[in-house]
Order: sequence, then C-alpha cells, then structure tokens
Amino acid sequence: MNLPAFQSPDQVYYSDSCPAGLGDYSDQGFAWPFKIPDDLQFHASNNLLEFLAAFVGLLVEHSSGREWSSVDVMLSQGDSKSAAGWLAKSTFEDDCPMHLALARQFADFCFTNDIVHYTQWFPGKKNNVADALSRDFALNDEEVTKLIRDNCSPFVPQHFRIIPLQPALILQIRGWLPQLVPTLAAPSTTAAGIVSNDSADK
Repeated sequence: MNLPAFQSPDQVYYSDSCPAGLGDYSDQGFAWPFKIPDDLQFHASNNLLEFLAAFVGLLVEHSSGREWSSVDVMLSQGDSKSAAGWLAKSTFEDDCPMHLALARQFADFCFTNDIVHYTQWFPGKKNNVADALSRDFALNDEEVTKLIRDNCSPFVPQHFRIIPLQPALILQIRGWLPQLVPTLAAPSTTAAGIVSNDSADK
C-alpha cells in the first residue's frame, strides 16, 4: 500500500535569463528569445527573471498547437534554485509586486488548464542553449540557431527551431515588466573594500 509511483514527464522545457532578456526551448524543439526593453533592463533580480522565463516557457509550450491532455506532466528545468522553488511553492514576502503577480497567474494558469507541473534545478554549465537564447540578441535567429547547433549539440533537440512569440504573449510580458521595481547595482566587493579602507584612513 501507498507505494510511490514514478512518472516520466511528457514535456520538458529549459529556460534561462539575463538582465537583457529571456530564453527557453523544449524537448520538442520549440525555442524562443525575448529581449527586455532597454528602459527595463537591470530592474529586477535575475532570479525573478528566471521565474518569468520558466512561466513564459510553459505558456509557449501550451499554445504550441500540439495535442494537449490534462494528464500530461510538464517539467521545467533551469539553473536558478530560487526560481525552481517559486515554481513549486511561492512563499516569499517581497516588495516587488511582480513576484506576486507572476505567482498568482502561474498558479491560476496551471489550475485552469489542469496542468501537472514539476520543476528541477540543474547546473548552469548544462544550460548553454537557453543561455544563448536569452542574451545573443546581436545575432539573428538563423545565426543563433547555427551557433547553438555548432556548439551545443548534446543538448539540442532534433527538431530545434526558433519561433516568434505570439503578439498576445508579448503584450502579456510587457504588462508584467513595468511592475519591476528599479534597483541600483551594488558595487563590487573590491570597490566596497576600497571605500571602507579610504574612509577608515580619514
């Protein structure tokens, strides 16, 4: 009785972010990049952007046009332990309204669509494909695809291709981003040490 049951995911998607953008791809080959508008870059912690990238990845996968079943199991993988924790259970207290907005809409989306969702952290050095999607905006889609195929072959799905985000989803992302709270970049520990030493000498 009560023996554990193990179930393999039906869909796996991998996400990443940087201050300039988001990126994600699935084991089915769908991939997408999103460049954050210049005036909103460096306004959020990277963990929050990782959370956003994972949620958008689920939205893209769900709207990909393939047949969808309520018994499908989704697994999101990323290299942020904080984002992985928030995807499993959002228990943070935070001054950033975007945290709560994302958490509530993510929960509502999974509940409304009967999505069974799990999350898993894995090392960033194994996340090269999503890493390229989230930051190599100087290259066009064809160049990014070639870069990924030439350098990340063990992690590239057979049918890998970059698809454009749907306009409605872009508007949704742009609706979340203005909720970011502007922050100032902290000085490096080296600079902080110099400031402290200079102050002590005076």
